[in-house]
Amino acid sequence: MTDGETYIVRADTSNPATASDLYLYVECNCSVGEECQSAQGDDDFPCTYAPPDPSSCPEVAIRARSDGECRVSVRADSCRDDEIANYSLSVVRFDGGGQIPLSLTIEDET
Repeated sequence: MTDGETYIVRADTSNPATASDLYLYVECNCSVGEECQSAQGDDDFPCTYAPPDPSSCPEVAIRARSDGECRVSVRADSCRDDEIANYSLSVVRFDGGGQIPLSLTIEDET
């Protein structure tokens, strides 16, 4: 992220068979000795595919306080499929400036 820029981070369901109630947590610039910048989202916009419970998908707007990297965590609850929750994750500049390159590390915490 670039200091002073605002970004929108959102998670959305991508498969009706595995739609889940998603929760989003973003933390930025958490180097040793620095205060982390964080935000969380839950039920912020209508999901593409509705989860089993009446909920919406998460979105976070975060304005960078300094240049650096962010970590995004997505949690899935109330899943249609007990073993998998397919979703899409996007990061966009608030001004509509286009997609921001992402690097993805997959950690299976089950």
